[in-house]
Amino acid sequence: MSPGTHFLTGWILANCARLDRKERALVTRACVVPDVDGLGIVPELLTSNSVHPLNWFTLYHHRMDTLAFSLVAAALASVLANPKWKTGWLALLSFHIH
Repeated sequence: MSPGTHFLTGWILANCARLDRKERALVTRACVVPDVDGLGIVPELLTSNSVHPLNWFTLYHHRMDTLAFSLVAAALASVLANPKWKTGWLALLSFHIH
């Protein structure tokens, strides 16, 4: 799936609960944040023919789709939110919907 689809999936999940705008954004970001590892393709393609290529996409793609990173994302959302437990659990669920 694409990051746009992940964004919309997270937004739909965030709107299933009574959250304000900030908490909905946190839950939505938790669904999109695992896609950040795909940005490594840009420096890899730009340096592919150089003496020291950056293999960021090849080496680190899917490293952000781990349980440890999902717990960090959920904890961060929980710390930044006002209804902490609800937003944290929804962020964790949103991450795993990814």
